[in-house]
Amino acid sequence: MAKKRVQKEKSEEKTNLKTNFFKENSIVFGTIIVVAVIVIAALLIIRTANHFEYNGVEFNKRNSGDIVLYTAKIPVEDYYGNILEYRQVDFRNKPQALEGINMYNGTIKILDADLTYISYGNLNSCEDTILAGADLGIFLATIGVDYKAAVDDITYKNSTNTPYVNCNTNPLNTVIYIHSGNETKITKRMLSCYDIQYKDCDILPAVEKFELTMLEQYMDRI
Repeated sequence: MAKKRVQKEKSEEKTNLKTNFFKENSIVFGTIIVVAVIVIAALLIIRTANHFEYNGVEFNKRNSGDIVLYTAKIPVEDYYGNILEYRQVDFRNKPQALEGINMYNGTIKILDADLTYISYGNLNSCEDTILAGADLGIFLATIGVDYKAAVDDITYKNSTNTPYVNCNTNPLNTVIYIHSGNETKITKRMLSCYDIQYKDCDILPAVEKFELTMLEQYMDRI
């Protein structure tokens, strides 16, 4: 009996030690749980803030050095509709920030000609002119469109051998005509010519609005 009583006392002592341990450290455990919940919630908030959907296109906000980019991935299909790969496109403007740009309501269709021309109606000293043109070229190449730069300026054409193209010269090609004006807007001049007009050097937002519209329509078809 004495042996059993000793064993019982030891068992009760261990139980009491465990109980006391949890009681004494309940604040610590509670703090750990609260911190863990806060960290998980913060991570979810950051992920939600950096990942969003806009008009059927999913974007991720990311940093490339000091530059903030809004990145979408475009599925590329084969002839049978099978996805071969995903290609990345970057926007420097948040899609929601482009909503104020007037965009004609219609489908952007690239004609089945050999080339699409990016033609500049006037060459100026805007800081983002080269960047906007390069980004548009990268975007077109990403979605599988062959393109070539051109100008609507005879003098510049003759001095550089750059193709002379405007909405009237190449009716069988798609022409993206970029020029400055008194308003930032995008219109369709004729069957295959899209007019991107920008005011006060807002060429990059205007070009990205055109790209975004093309991307939305592309994803709708997919």
